Amino acid sequence: GPNATQDVMITFKAETPGPFKCQIIINVDNNSEKIQPIDVIGNVVDQSITIHGPKGEEFSELNFQHLFYGSKKVIPIILRNKGSCLRTFSILPLRLDSTDYNSPVFTISPMNGTIKAYSDLNLNVTFYPPRNDQTNDSEQQYSAIATVEIAETGQTISFNAIGTAVCLNYEITQLDFDFGQLALKSKKSE
Repeated sequence: GPNATQDVMITFKAETPGPFKCQIIINVDNNSEKIQPIDVIGNVVDQSITIHGPKGEEFSELNFQHLFYGSKKVIPIILRNKGSCLRTFSILPLRLDSTDYNSPVFTISPMNGTIKAYSDLNLNVTFYPPRNDQTNDSEQQYSAIATVEIAETGQTISFNAIGTAVCLNYEITQLDFDFGQLALKSKKSE
């Protein structure tokens, strides 16, 4: 009707990086007034976030190797912004390959934040297989998919975190520390 407004949303999808320019022309039926065209100017950029391991290499799998149940190991990784704009990231909840774990075996911190243009941000990925007295398995492999999402571009980067938990299969008894009788100020080792 007369004096009514209508919200319009227009989505641009560029095929290649670089400058772009276009004009939006709006035609309304039964309208005697001409609506001025809208000039759109912008710059399409490549996805600029990459993820790197402790030695600077890009990776798709982070392997924690073997770790005793109840122990903790942290591997630092790097989110790298190779672009000219600040980017906001968040870590989606880690998806474990199996659902029979009661506690988080893998964690990442921080879970969200910003990365300045042309900068690196350090993240810590932790593998912490829970101590479980009922564990009959001498070893168990864990894996989870981690996904980093970039808010401004919708870019997602995923990697697989894997690690194997093993039992501590040795004991130290009193007999291991029985040195027998010794003379004062003397030394004996076993």
